[in-house]
Amino acid sequence: LMGMGSIALVIVTLVLSVVTDVSSIYFSFKKLGMRFTFGKFDFKLLREMGGFSFFIFLNMIIDQINWTVDTTILGIVSGTAATAIYGVGSQLHRYYMTISTSISGVFVPQINRLVARGESDSALTQLFTRVGRIQFMLLMLVSNFESEVYPAGLCAERSLLFYVEANFGDDPIVALAIASDPSERECYPCGQCRQVIVDVERRQKSPIRVIMTGAGSATVVDSAEKLLPFTFKL
Repeated sequence: LMGMGSIALVIVTLVLSVVTDVSSIYFSFKKLGMRFTFGKFDFKLLREMGGFSFFIFLNMIIDQINWTVDTTILGIVSGTAATAIYGVGSQLHRYYMTISTSISGVFVPQINRLVARGESDSALTQLFTRVGRIQFMLLMLVSNFESEVYPAGLCAERSLLFYVEANFGDDPIVALAIASDPSERECYPCGQCRQVIVDVERRQKSPIRVIMTGAGSATVVDSAEKLLPFTFKL
């Protein structure tokens, strides 16, 4: 930053913030036709807004505490180096979550319109379902972090199945494709993932076709039980 260090960083941040604010004001007045009135306040509405905002503020405080407890404990136990490395990974996770919340934020005006019109709960449910599916389609490329120190990794198969079951529990899963590129061989699920797939099959009472691809070939089984003959069952 032209050798100015932190001063240049602050200046650039300030300029970008001002440009963003001016652009938002221009868009609000010229494109949306918004008008602001600073008289005849509806104090009942202000009280309702204040009560609603208070719980949002309280949630933000709890959220900040929740996201700093881990780094605080790590800093006390392991020092600054481990905290810095952990912080990088935690920030990447927050970026992922920010993308998801940004997608849902796009639909907030439509949700407000539905509520203002007095639409039924089924209309809101359909909209929320559509929003969730859009989030899933954009964020479905779940990272697969493997480690030879098993089970330190986080498998994409389990992450995906848990998400789908939590958000679309009434929709049965028909097939699960597992791919690796580049790969010297076909990509097979680990033991934990095989057990989870079998558990999902039992809950939805229908088999899941598992497609395992890699190195230009593929193996397909019509049920995960064929991948794990001695499954665990309560």
